[in-house]
Parts: sequence; C-alpha cells; structure tokens
Amino acid sequence: MTMRNISQSRTLALVMASAITVALVVGQVACKRSNDGKTPEEIFNTEASGVAIVVNSVFYKASLPNGINFYFSGIENGELKDLTTNLDSIKLSTVSGTAFFVDDQGSLLTNRHVVYPELPHDQVVACVNKSTARLMMFYQHRSTELAQMMAVTQQEIENNVYWDFDILGRNFTHESPDNDSLRVKLEALGTEKTRVEQALETLSYVNPSEISVQVKTNISIALHNQRVTTANDFMQCKTVMMSPEESVDLALIRLKSERTPEECHIFKTPQKNDEWDSPTLAEREKLSITQPLVMIGYNQGLMLGTTEQGIQAQLTTGTISQEPDNQRVMYSIAALQGSSGSPVLNQWGELVAVNYAGILNSQSFNFGIPLVQINKYLKDWGVIKPVRKKMG
Repeated sequence: MTMRNISQSRTLALVMASAITVALVVGQVACKRSNDGKTPEEIFNTEASGVAIVVNSVFYKASLPNGINFYFSGIENGELKDLTTNLDSIKLSTVSGTAFFVDDQGSLLTNRHVVYPELPHDQVVACVNKSTARLMMFYQHRSTELAQMMAVTQQEIENNVYWDFDILGRNFTHESPDNDSLRVKLEALGTEKTRVEQALETLSYVNPSEISVQVKTNISIALHNQRVTTANDFMQCKTVMMSPEESVDLALIRLKSERTPEECHIFKTPQKNDEWDSPTLAEREKLSITQPLVMIGYNQGLMLGTTEQGIQAQLTTGTISQEPDNQRVMYSIAALQGSSGSPVLNQWGELVAVNYAGILNSQSFNFGIPLVQINKYLKDWGVIKPVRKKMG
C-alpha cells in the first residue's frame, strides 16, 4: 500500500470516527433531553387543546318547610344577594374554572367547587335570620302585586262578556274565547297568592335552620383557541360525579354530546401496566422538592381568556415547594381565580395533580390534588378501565 493510500485510509478513518463521535454526542443530548423532559412551550403546544374553560351560571333555591321557595344569586356582605320570590326575576352569578379531557367520551375532570359552588348552610341561616324582615317585605310586595294582577285579569274577563239580542228581542250574553285562558291565569294567580300569604304566616315562626338550599347550575365549556361570540358558542355539559370527600375537591363533567372533539388532547394518568419511555414509571411518579411543574388553565376566567384569536389558556410554571403527601401537593405556581381544576404537569407533560386551592393573600403558593387521589376517583367513576391480564 502506498503512502498516499495509507494517508487516504487514515483520513477516512478520522472522518468516520468524527461522524461516530458526533452521532454519539447527538444521541446523548437527545437522551438527556428525553430524560430531562420537554420544554414548557412543547408541553403547552401539545396539551393546551385538551384544557377547557368552564362557565357555570348559578343561582340558589331556598325552600321553607311549607314548600314556599325564594331565590338568590349568592351571599354578599352578610346578606342574600339578588333575593327574590319570583322565579321569572332570578339573577344568575357566574363561576369560572378550568377542566381537561380524560377520555374520548367527552369527560372532563375539574373541581367540585367549580361545578357545585355550595354555600355553607350556617351562612345561609345567618343571612335568613338577618333578612327575615326583608323576606316578609318581599312576600308582602308580591302579595299586593298578585292581588293587582288578579284584579286586572278579572276585569279583562268581564270586559270580554257582551250583551246581545236574538231575533225575538230577547237579550243574552256571550263571551270571548280568550276568557278560558284568562280564567286559568286567574286561578294560577290565586294559588300563588295563597301560598305567598302562607309564607308570610310561616316566616313569623319558622326556624331558619330548617330551610333547605339547593344549587341550580348550568355548566358549559369552551375550548382553547375557540372563538366565542354568544352564549350559544359554548358547549353544554352535565355533572356526572362529584367526590363525597370534603378533602378531595374533584368532579367529573361530560359534554352532552358524549364525544371528545377530535382536535382535543386527552390527558392520561400513569398506571402500573402502562409502558413509558425512560426514565421509569416509578421515577416519574415520585415528586420531590424543587421539581419543575407546569400548569395550563384560565386565570380570571373569560376576563383574561378572551382574546382576538379566541379563548386562550395560560401557561404558568413553578416548582414543588413542600414534600408532597397523598392528600395535597404544594407548589410555587402563580394562580388566580378561574384556575381551579387546571391540570398540573411534570416536566414530561404528564398529569401529576389538579389545582384546587391557594393560600390566602398569596398568588404564589397553591395546592393540587395528587395523582393517587385522581386515579382512585377515575377508577371509581369508570374512566380508568381495568386492564385485562394477558393469557399465557
């Protein structure tokens, strides 16, 4: 072999060695990137499509022991807000939150307090005690109003009665067909007036602690990047399940269509029989102090979520601030009202918690419901199906 050939061979060997070295370095960088996780931007771009804003229109129905009802939109300054006895004049309050898809059947996970913003019964009782005089004024006003409506309706009936004469000159009366519906209306007004008068009597001796209160909700969602111009653009949902445990603030809602839109990401929770890329499932399930986390949600609801491009979710980041347990995870992710129910994700974009509460007077320390509780309820609610063991 000539010196020239030897030189060419050495050059080729060096080139190949360099190529292999570059490949190994690139591979190591790629592996390190996989092990270290994804960037927050990558997580957001992949998973924001599965996060929805929840808009819940709410009012409260309170029932007295004798069946008389009154309605209000909440509690404000120690009093029942927008108090009324007339079903037609009910005012609604709006509760905003976040939810995310967990299956292909339109099921979304969120917080119980987002879909069922229950008021403490003792607060309602205290407000009723404070507002008894006002309630009686409402009923007295309604009684007077009903009496006037009955008088007007009775006059309309009388005005619809006409005198006439037959061919023999005998007089007789006939009336408009409208009187049939007017008499039905008059009867309904009389029934309501009787009930209102009973309520006035009841209020003089009723025990407020015997009042029962129901939350009336109308839940709808809009998707990330969806354009919303009217209420009809929101997708209607129904509440499927709520955690009975006060300490586990979870609820499952479902689109009435019972179908997750194809463009929406579906969040999965790791199970022992799932296959995950490196690092191992055990490593991914373990949360530790200062571990980076990402949250996708709708801080301040529609106020911040509404943009010229449509409804837009927000991404916030932080780290675990306290050694997690099986009840809660504390992290330094900034959050505002409306972020309740947001998915909290690890650096691989996997669900590790559901945001549910913050520390009073602080936006920088918040709590999430950990994966162990999420999995328990998703199994109970049938979202996570039992995996059949392979035979043989």
